[in-house]
Amino acid sequence: MAESNFRRALLMSEGFYSIFIASPIAWVFLVLTLITLLGPVVGDAIKKKRKA
Repeated sequence: MAESNFRRALLMSEGFYSIFIASPIAWVFLVLTLITLLGPVVGDAIKKKRKA
């Protein structure tokens, strides 16, 4: 389902990936995704720095 919607969005935008970052809600989801993915890595780095 996600793949078909991804394909549909690309077809509507004529192949431009910028459609995925064009709206403010897309930016919110992008930032939340980055926080979710990078949060543990940054947290571990901060903990290691405090111990050293």
